[in-house]
Amino acid sequence: MNRGFCSGDQSLWGGLESLALQRYGRARSVSLENPSGAKGKAGMAKSSLGPSRKGAPFLVKMAAESIVTLAEIDGPGVIGHVLLTVTEFTETKQRAMSDLVLRIYWDEEEVPSVEAPLGDFFCCGFGRERKVNSMPIVVNPAHSMQCYFPMPFQKKAKVTLENRHAEEIPVVAYQIDYVLTDELPMDIRYFHAQWRGEQITQRQKEYTLLDQVKGNGHYVGAYLTWTRSPQNGFYRWRIMDPVIFEEELKVTIRRTEIFGEKDTASLEEVASVAYWYQSEPHNSFRLLRKKTDRRL
Repeated sequence: MNRGFCSGDQSLWGGLESLALQRYGRARSVSLENPSGAKGKAGMAKSSLGPSRKGAPFLVKMAAESIVTLAEIDGPGVIGHVLLTVTEFTETKQRAMSDLVLRIYWDEEEVPSVEAPLGDFFCCGFGRERKVNSMPIVVNPAHSMQCYFPMPFQKKAKVTLENRHAEEIPVVAYQIDYVLTDELPMDIRYFHAQWRGEQITQRQKEYTLLDQVKGNGHYVGAYLTWTRSPQNGFYRWRIMDPVIFEEELKVTIRRTEIFGEKDTASLEEVASVAYWYQSEPHNSFRLLRKKTDRRL
């Protein structure tokens, strides 16, 4: 019986250790040119170079205060690669990545399982592009942000992008690669990511990366930023050493572990994105504040 995409009990999406094994499923890709992910329909738009020459590779001028659905995919399947490219500045030279919100919904749920400012989700805090070279998140020059976390779903996947900025975003390009299959393992867990932020003024106060997670699954890492000169940010993945939980999960870090023992009286704002897998349904996230209501 084919339980996944490789023979035997191998990984759902891939990896070097299973690269030589036979894959099963139907590879598909969603983009602006092929929003339905139909077979053989990518790159069909006409350009100045002629027919089928990527004449519509990106969304031009994403409207202010708007939400765009990037993908709606019927399952079962696994998203294995998400690519997003946006212009870092608006036409008036305002940074906008912190005002773009990425959301992902699984199996027709009403509240998202992934909700975070676009830059923070891709380890680019403060609305600034950073070079990132890691296993699950890669950010290349020229605003190419890529995620390789496997994201399985049974019934449906929906990916949206919200522009909370007062101006248009000049360019948004995206591509979501996935594989459809006849079935997924019964013990599959869903990918989640949540942004949090708060002000910390006490040395021993713990900053909460993640809380109120109910169910079973495993925590796989976090990205953390804080306001200080210079601006700081780091990620810590737990890909090879995930934290397994059976009923609930809370993740905290002490302020002194972030900043050290010195200069702990000053006001700091800390923000983070936590990444984990868990069973559904999940608890709703805290309200995501607008950029005007936060420093990060």
